[in-house]
Amino acid sequence: MKVTKSDIIWNYGATFMRVASALIILPLILRMLPQEEVGLWTVMISLNSMIYLLDFGFFQTFSRAVTYIFSGAQKLEKSGYSAVEEGAPINYSLLKGALRAMSSFYAFLSLILFIILITAGIWYIDELLKGFEGNQLNAKIAWFSYGLLLCYQFFTYYYDAALVGRGMIKRSRQIIVLSQTLHIVVSTILLLNGFGIISMVVGQTLATLINRALARRAFYDREIKKELDRARAPDWSKLLSTLFHTAYKNGMASLSWVLTNRMLSVFGALFIPLSTMATYGISKQITDITITLSL
Repeated sequence: MKVTKSDIIWNYGATFMRVASALIILPLILRMLPQEEVGLWTVMISLNSMIYLLDFGFFQTFSRAVTYIFSGAQKLEKSGYSAVEEGAPINYSLLKGALRAMSSFYAFLSLILFIILITAGIWYIDELLKGFEGNQLNAKIAWFSYGLLLCYQFFTYYYDAALVGRGMIKRSRQIIVLSQTLHIVVSTILLLNGFGIISMVVGQTLATLINRALARRAFYDREIKKELDRARAPDWSKLLSTLFHTAYKNGMASLSWVLTNRMLSVFGALFIPLSTMATYGISKQITDITITLSL
């Protein structure tokens, strides 16, 4: 896989747009949303960390596996990798099996996420909104809509891993830039027209749908579809078992990061008023932006 200067520039652009979306929308959030809704939004964006928690390191492992396959690998190893002859053909059967393993893994975990949403999620939002002085109906609509969005995000999480693994880094980052721009524009328009916290959910939803649709279209081009239709996939469950051997090591590291850096808002909101949580959330966002720019 070749990484060009153009790939690097677009990668910087995608990183900047992630930061820019927070920087541009943050002043509007502070001005247009009541303090309690700011606190609720802080909790909601912290739930994004559930994706990293449930993923358990598979995203990077899947992406690396796709890179090996497109480089000519004929099998995937639990540790290390097999030597690949230069110019070796792509094993489309192995690729089809790996894609099925990815889709099955994320489909199963998105189902778990949905079950959590309609069980613990109902209890959690009721606890969160005790004493809430704003529009509780709008708050619940935003909460459950965002929860469904997270389920969809997780179900299609592997699209970007496959795209990057194939070496289409620039295309992946271009899609991120486009979707983040859409997020900024839509959320800003809705916020200025008084739609409150739902503005953020709608903006994020449209951005995610566009992102996933373009990523899928870019990866599954005519040639890939043709070859995958011909190929016969191996047992995807065995491939998943092989990939897990590497993934869980990354997962342990990401698990500790999520628990120490991202989950405080989710747990803290049960004991601290949402108005106070808003102050913490904004401070945390500014700190994260600063760290990202520094890196």
